[in-house]
Amino acid sequence: MSFTRPSPTATLRVSMLSVLVCLSQLLRAVFVPQSAREATSVLVHRLTISKAVLVSWLAIEGAAITVASILSTASVAVSRDTCSLGVQTTTSTEQSPQPTDVTA
Repeated sequence: MSFTRPSPTATLRVSMLSVLVCLSQLLRAVFVPQSAREATSVLVHRLTISKAVLVSWLAIEGAAITVASILSTASVAVSRDTCSLGVQTTTSTEQSPQPTDVTA
């Protein structure tokens, strides 16, 4: 099982796009108010939702990076163990003594 980590540039672009979408929604709520009271209510509501979305997004990205790091470390360890196991097997078969014939 292989896992490729997204490039930091791609992650930054997606995060930046999410922030821009949230900001555009906030600006629309501010500049197209139905009344001052509703605008304030909508703004607070959208800020709360945007904050929750951003925190969730960062938590998911942090978890993904942690999992990718763990998987990468595990795959390197397995690769090293496999290589060293192959070296040990080869070494042990080359150095094993030949059986002696005791029936003669």
